Amino acid sequence: MLTVLRKHRLDAKKTIREVSQETGIHETRLSRMEGRTERIWKGDIERLKTAIPSLPEEVADSDRLALPEE
Repeated sequence: MLTVLRKHRLDAKKTIREVSQETGIHETRLSRMEGRTERIWKGDIERLKTAIPSLPEEVADSDRLALPEE
């Protein structure tokens, strides 16, 4: 199953490297976020939304981004 974060990144047709360059979040950390081994903080969500505008606005709990898409 894809996580919410990975699904939206793929839908935006962006690589982890591209998102990293746009957000300033290191590629390995982004990969861990997608793999659910790294905590996603509120500031991360704001930065991710600049690179992946389709991320849901209702994401209040950062843990939701790392959960499988329903």
